[in-house]
Amino acid sequence: MLGASNLCYVIDTSSLIDICPLPPENEIWHIIEMLQCENRLKVVPAVFDELEDFSLEYPAAIARIKSYRKNLCIKETEQFLKEAARIAEKYPRMSKPRAKLSQERADPYVIAYAKICSSTHSQGCLVVASEGFGRGKIPNACRQEQVGFINLAGMCQLERPNLKVINDNE
Repeated sequence: MLGASNLCYVIDTSSLIDICPLPPENEIWHIIEMLQCENRLKVVPAVFDELEDFSLEYPAAIARIKSYRKNLCIKETEQFLKEAARIAEKYPRMSKPRAKLSQERADPYVIAYAKICSSTHSQGCLVVASEGFGRGKIPNACRQEQVGFINLAGMCQLERPNLKVINDNE
């Protein structure tokens, strides 16, 4: 195994969109591929819905991500849906259900899955998102829900410590 850890990750649309402009041979794509093969990277169905908004801008990258759907996409259980509803109600600014774009609808689901996964996965589960801290943002809700949070660069460096990743978010 190439990864340095056995952590599980739940990735948000924001981080997937960050990798879309990268060339297919970029090391970050290889990390994504490795993690999905090892069943350590998960995506909630709502993230796939949000990705549709970017399919014209990044057709090849979105198609590549969709090709991993079978390994990436989680199954929505009753427990998961109830937890996502609780989080959406507790943090109403985080999700915008009436937005014209489907973007930002997935956030409560991402956190809910990470919270459930953390309680069952021996090494824990982190939310991966490219958002800063602030009211109605994933990192803030993760902190309040005691769910681990990391950005894309941090995930890549956990998995490949020698990898040099430029990180504009920190």
